[in-house]
Amino acid sequence: MPEWLQKRIQAAALSTASVIVVLQATILPGIFDFITDLMLIGIIWIAGKSGNRK
Repeated sequence: MPEWLQKRIQAAALSTASVIVVLQATILPGIFDFITDLMLIGIIWIAGKSGNRK
């Protein structure tokens, strides 16, 4: 593998890693919050439905 290609790959890997770190810091917590909110809403909704049946 030529040296310039190795440097291109290293630079691409570094920029990809930095993008992933930024995504983890910003978007992923929002996604996890959204998922936990959905789970809570689902649990409350299921509990409400089972409570209404009694």
